[in-house]
Amino acid sequence: MEYFEQLNMPNSQRALRFAGLLLCGLVSVFSTAAGRAEQADTPFIVDTWSTEEGLPQSSVISVIQTRDGYLWLGTLNGLVRFDGNRFTVFDENNTPGLNSGRIVCLFEDSHGDLWIGTETAGVALLKDGKIKNFDIGRAGHEGRLTSACEDSSGAVWLYTADAHLGRYQNGKMDVLGLNYNPPANCRMIVAEKSGPLWIGEDWGMFSMRPSNFHPPTVLLDQLVQVGKLDFILAGQRGGTWRLGNGRIQKWGPTQLEKDLGPYPWTNATVSSACEDKDGNLIVGTLGAGVFWYDANGKYRQVSTGQGLSHKAVLSLCQDREGNLWFGAHDGLNQLRDGQVTSYSSAEGLSTDVVLPIFEDREGSLWMGTVRENLPHMKEIMGKTGI
Repeated sequence: MEYFEQLNMPNSQRALRFAGLLLCGLVSVFSTAAGRAEQADTPFIVDTWSTEEGLPQSSVISVIQTRDGYLWLGTLNGLVRFDGNRFTVFDENNTPGLNSGRIVCLFEDSHGDLWIGTETAGVALLKDGKIKNFDIGRAGHEGRLTSACEDSSGAVWLYTADAHLGRYQNGKMDVLGLNYNPPANCRMIVAEKSGPLWIGEDWGMFSMRPSNFHPPTVLLDQLVQVGKLDFILAGQRGGTWRLGNGRIQKWGPTQLEKDLGPYPWTNATVSSACEDKDGNLIVGTLGAGVFWYDANGKYRQVSTGQGLSHKAVLSLCQDREGNLWFGAHDGLNQLRDGQVTSYSSAEGLSTDVVLPIFEDREGSLWMGTVRENLPHMKEIMGKTGI
């Protein structure tokens, strides 16, 4: 059996599951920053993992969940696969074809293939258990992958720190240098559902139709001068989030759809962003934690005071169960809804006094109660669903 079969992403794997959830403390999330802040109606639970739990290195620079339920992490000491219990590390020493263990960018395409951006050794594609390497930008740190997306036709687009744009389609990689001088604080590419690609630079952004990409030339559609652009993000349901000039806005093809107002994180740098399952914006910062917006434009801040391990958030990902994952400077954090459901004798417990609690291999919760001064174990809830 080939070694790389270990790296395959089987379709039948279970989703991430976490035992011991009832040992975590409940943390109310609220914002102390000025602006449209809102106290959470329900608490959150924050779980953390660090090198003590098996991470090969503390800074989690990139985090994604793949279709099989695994969490993949990019660290400076290896590519990491996490199943909810154990970290499996892949690097240049144990993984043929992976030329560097310094992983700075991860992206999964619609075929389930994993794109791996290294800090100094180009881009690697994990497909069918084998790794193929591409040199898109210049060699070294300047040519590292900074952003990736997939357009509506299935072509994968890769953008590097030295402004080289790559398109991978039908097994072929085409590359065009855009002649923008590195370094840049913002250098990103996103694909809108309606078709166009948006490329973001410090000074603004421009759009292009994928069909107009013909290296060594490209035909541009729109040019938007922003002044200072910090981040762009394609909306799940269309439109593009623009974080620039100190404001948070979402634009459709031709008009403004939402304006969430000025940044509430003052001088902190925007490091990452994603949408939750309802299309609401979540922003990660270097120094102020995370800001989670709701449909009404109000936000909740999650930082060290609410349980995060560090104020510097490097990466964000929401999994299919609605849990939010943060890659921080000192490890991996998971934010879960901590809404409390009460069970008492009215729901079937033999007494209202509960002692030990544990989850069995079938996912059922067992509770120890006191019944006539003797411990009595009773299955009350069935599957936990976690």
